[in-house]
Amino acid sequence: MRRAAMKRLLLIGTWLLLSAFGPAPRIFDPLAAPGAPPPSGPRTLLVFMDGTRNDPGSNTNVYKLFRAVVTDRATTGRVDTAAFYIEGVGTGADIAGAVAGVGFAQRVQQAYAWLLRTWRPGDHIAIFGFSRGAYSGRAVAGMLEYGGLPAQPIADRDRSVAMASSLFFAIKERKASAARRLQKAREVAANKGYPVLTPHIPVTFMGLWDTVEALGDPFDGANLYDLPNTRYGDQLCNVEHAAHAISADDNRNRTYRPVLLTGGHLLADCPGGAGNGVIDTRVDEVWFTGAHSDVGGSEAGSYRQRQLGGVTLNWMLSRATALVLLPGAAPFPARPLDSSGDGYRSAPIGGRLARTLAIRQRMTDGLYRSGHVVIHQSVVDNLAARRRAPYELDWAGQFPECFQSSGTTALYRNGPGCRIDIAQ
Repeated sequence: MRRAAMKRLLLIGTWLLLSAFGPAPRIFDPLAAPGAPPPSGPRTLLVFMDGTRNDPGSNTNVYKLFRAVVTDRATTGRVDTAAFYIEGVGTGADIAGAVAGVGFAQRVQQAYAWLLRTWRPGDHIAIFGFSRGAYSGRAVAGMLEYGGLPAQPIADRDRSVAMASSLFFAIKERKASAARRLQKAREVAANKGYPVLTPHIPVTFMGLWDTVEALGDPFDGANLYDLPNTRYGDQLCNVEHAAHAISADDNRNRTYRPVLLTGGHLLADCPGGAGNGVIDTRVDEVWFTGAHSDVGGSEAGSYRQRQLGGVTLNWMLSRATALVLLPGAAPFPARPLDSSGDGYRSAPIGGRLARTLAIRQRMTDGLYRSGHVVIHQSVVDNLAARRRAPYELDWAGQFPECFQSSGTTALYRNGPGCRIDIAQ
């Protein structure tokens, strides 16, 4: 036991030492360049937070959508949208970020600082994220709920970053109640002479691809289960609608188990009990064929050969365009019958087990859709059209009440006791 503890401490110390020499994240803020003054009417502010080791060259769904917004602004001359993109942890030579998510706090603070500089009352906010960037986006939503935003934008960039850092660490506390986080944010703002901040700033839409935790400890067996991380104010009280696309076929270490967006704790501490019984109406959480990078739309390495990411991106757009101002682009290229990538060919059994446990847990706890989970129609089509790869989830074997094996394929049959629903 003592040797295992020392091994863990040594590993964490090594990660932190490496992080001290990691590069600062690249940020793309088109509004930072000289241009037309912002309109007097409300705008849509879109925050894009990319995944682990993902930058513009990865061309993930997060970056594709960011580029679509920026291109739309440039070609139409519209000024009622503004976009902010930050690359994921672990890019370049940042080893600690790639392994353990070091750099997460810095990215959350930068995104929140941009909103401090940009938001005005009446503006709409949308947040998009992939992988650890999805978890970062959830933390930004927590900053807006507990820290809030000023009535007038903060003009000075350095001041906005300092405010974001102070408020981030004020709000960050394990197992803190909503009331305590709000109180600590108010106290920090008052003590440092910050402008009055209005909390409970709404997020009109939050679109996430395969959320994984901010800091991964590969020795942590608790990650096999959907246990909430209470440090960063992860909640949905101020999120009006959210969509979460999850990979069914990732077989990585259990540390990268998906952090579901349908846990009861996410709406348990909302002001006035506003979150009671509304998880089904606020969240679309859907499972898709593919490994982590397939669902996130990455085009790095061998993932460039497949276009499963287009399926999840088009689904996300179908959920977002009715709620926030997004360019009316044509559907992105997609091949829903592609096979998924085998991200980690020698993955331990815990990596494969984590996905099945995540599905089973929602079936048994009844927190979402009365114990039903939702898979996309493309999963059904894929299972019926081709032989399942050995590293992909065995839907027929794990859920025979819902799927029937038919030679080398599987057919959805929705038999008695089936708790898997289909989304288009």
